[in-house]
This record gives sequence, C-alpha cells and structure tokens, in this order.
Amino acid sequence: MTWHAKALNGIWYYVCGGMLFWLPDGLWHFLRGSRSSFIDVIVLTVVPAGAVVAGWRLLLSRTSDRSDRMFASVMMILGILTTAPLCTMVNFTFAGGGFASGATLQQVGILTLLFPLADIDCFTYDETLLAIAACLAGLLLLVIRYRNPQPLGPGPRPGSGPPLGMTPDGA
Repeated sequence: MTWHAKALNGIWYYVCGGMLFWLPDGLWHFLRGSRSSFIDVIVLTVVPAGAVVAGWRLLLSRTSDRSDRMFASVMMILGILTTAPLCTMVNFTFAGGGFASGATLQQVGILTLLFPLADIDCFTYDETLLAIAACLAGLLLLVIRYRNPQPLGPGPRPGSGPPLGMTPDGA
C-alpha cells in the first residue's frame, strides 16, 4: 500500500472514529436538551462505545493486515479525542450553553490544542467519561492484540508442535 493510500485511510479512520462516537451523543443531547438523569449516563456510556466497536468491526472486516488494524485503532482514538471540544460545544448548544451562550471558535481551537487535558473536562461535563474509558480501553487492547500475534492465555503456541515425547497424533 502506498503512503497516499495509507494517509487517506488514516483520515477516513479519524473521521469515522469521531463520527461514530459523537453522533449518537449529539443526537441524545438534541433529544433530551438540558435534562439529565441516571438513564442518560447509562445510554451515553453504552451507545457511543457500542457504535465505535461496531464501526471498527465493519471498517476492518475485509482486511487481515495487523498493521492496518492497529493504525485504524490509533486513528479512531485520535479522532474521538481531538474532536471532543467542538462536539461538546455543539452538544451544549442544544441545552442553551456552548455556542448559544457566546462560546467562540477561538475557545474551541484552544481547547483542541490542549486536547488531552481539555478532554477530561469535556467528557465529564458531557456525561461520556465512562464511554470514552471503555472505547480507549477496547481500542488500546486491540492495538496490543494485533501488535503481538501470540494468543493470550494458556495453551500451545502456534508452531510450537507437540510436547516432547509425543507424536502429532497424540500417542
């Protein structure tokens, strides 16, 4: 794969990661407005994380290349984290805050540049802190899984052959 195709795939994974996480969240805030309850926390934990996992599986269902799967996971994480300030501002606009209360694109730009620190604040106020924790843990575990080809857990390793003193038929 050429570097042009790899770069375009990276941009595609970046956009998909951000959209898959933030679209259900924005829709939920649009429907609920400023009301908040325990059910909101549950929905905003399960639905965005489920959308990201389902999207990852769909996007990479045709490839078996480990490096492509790792790259997709990293780019999806980056897409979710760097778009958090903008999407949080849009979500708060539905409840009368965000851009409706005078927040500017300059403020969003500054928060985006500080994305690791600003994201904690954004996810906490947006009630998606548990969802991002689940997404990050899941996508990072996928990176680790596809970086190390050996299976996790007990059992024979691929290519290790039968134990000493045994024939391949088990006798």
